[in-house]
Amino acid sequence: MNKYNRLMEHVNLSSDLEQRLHDALDKPPVRKPSAWRRYGAAAACLVLIIGGTAVMQINRMSANPDGEGKEPPVTATAPQDYDTTDALAAALSFPFALPQTLPDGYAFDSASDQFGMAVVVYADAEGHTLKYCMGKGEDALEGMNHAVSGEKLEGTDALLYAETGYTSTEWKDSQYSYCFIADETFDTAVWQDLVNCIK
Repeated sequence: MNKYNRLMEHVNLSSDLEQRLHDALDKPPVRKPSAWRRYGAAAACLVLIIGGTAVMQINRMSANPDGEGKEPPVTATAPQDYDTTDALAAALSFPFALPQTLPDGYAFDSASDQFGMAVVVYADAEGHTLKYCMGKGEDALEGMNHAVSGEKLEGTDALLYAETGYTSTEWKDSQYSYCFIADETFDTAVWQDLVNCIK
């Protein structure tokens, strides 16, 4: 007799323990899901996500194939300086209106096209400057923010802003936006003349 059989002769099992052992041996073994099955499920989820995203992109493109309703991309060129206002006017994509009169002592200093907005600087002998800006569209000067609220310039459609270090006036018509910026304080009559002399 071998050692196992001798050992088993000395073991006395209760009927309850014997029943539990038979029940455990009669059950089929529990199989762990294979790694391929787990990874396959994860891969299927990933394919569904990618496929759903692709379908959504195709639906967006088919709903708007020509890109209608989208703003065109903004293409800005670097500021360009000009020697004369005539050269600046020739380079602009809109008819350029200049002030016909200037405050006493002011003369042309420089002209430039700054991202589609015409800017002409006038200066006097003391170094004070008066900048004139004109842009196409009612919102051409949209980015100019003021720390104070503007006051209506009497006899014009312009707003006058008196801020620390400079004074400015802005107005617009149905096609263009205009602005004067001065580092010197002018009388109201001078501002009115400047606004009304643009032609």
